[in-house]
Amino acid sequence: MIEIVARSEAMREALRLAGRVAATDANVLVTGESGAGKDALAL
Repeated sequence: MIEIVARSEAMREALRLAGRVAATDANVLVTGESGAGKDALAL
């Protein structure tokens, strides 16, 4: 498992949500600026 360190509260919340969604079979669309780390979150 990859460990992502978040500094902002918004990113910490996104990671919490990702953890909750990962336990389901739901499809998720991750959007954002180039270089924002979407690929790391998608793992």
